[in-house]
Amino acid sequence: ATGFTPQIIVMDEWLSAGDRDFRGKAEKRMAQFVEQSDILVIASHNDELLKRTCNRAIVLSAGKVLHDGDVDEALAVRSGERG
Repeated sequence: ATGFTPQIIVMDEWLSAGDRDFRGKAEKRMAQFVEQSDILVIASHNDELLKRTCNRAIVLSAGKVLHDGDVDEALAVRSGERG
């Protein structure tokens, strides 16, 4: 599935299965894949992944946008620290 360069990637979470070597190789390949795309849309509960990968975040709740902007602020909204 990574043999082409898409403009937009939509992911639900990040690959985290397999042994340490496989995860390391998969993580490196996914990072290269994402860097070559124009847009990445990812749904995740992994705060570190979101901070490392995203430059903008949207928090949704019951179909409503609670936050659209800074990733750290979005994580705070999601966890109920502000909003």
